[in-house]
Amino acid sequence: MRREESAGGVVFRRSGDSVEVLVISPMYARRWHLPKGHREPGEDPRITALREVWEEGGVEADCLAEIGEIVYSFVHQQETVEKHVRFFLMVYRRGKPEDHDLEVRAARFVPYPEVLAWLSFENERAMVREGYTRLQHLRPDWFTREDRIPSGH
Repeated sequence: MRREESAGGVVFRRSGDSVEVLVISPMYARRWHLPKGHREPGEDPRITALREVWEEGGVEADCLAEIGEIVYSFVHQQETVEKHVRFFLMVYRRGKPEDHDLEVRAARFVPYPEVLAWLSFENERAMVREGYTRLQHLRPDWFTREDRIPSGH
């Protein structure tokens, strides 16, 4: 069994009166998930997560805290791979999901909690729920400030 390490972000954005989460749909599959990707040797997982959010999701974000890790296995070319993905809580800074890279079919922000129905995997839904809870504790002012992103952006 081979072990792979990845990192990703749960990116929250305020829009009007709602809180949204960034999701992507890869070119190779018709499903929605969180932006994540392979960690380069020696690369800090936070840097990996920020890079993947930029590449796959087209946006820059601020990393606030680690949320947790997902572990799953799959078979690739007759070899079992154990994948470890560390997820980080992030808040949107700037950029447009439409500016994603070519590996991604679509990227967009989806309102919370509606995003939970969009995500294909329960373990990623758990990361989003945990991220939302932690964001409320780490930055309660973030939910009440008036400098919101205008609706439709």
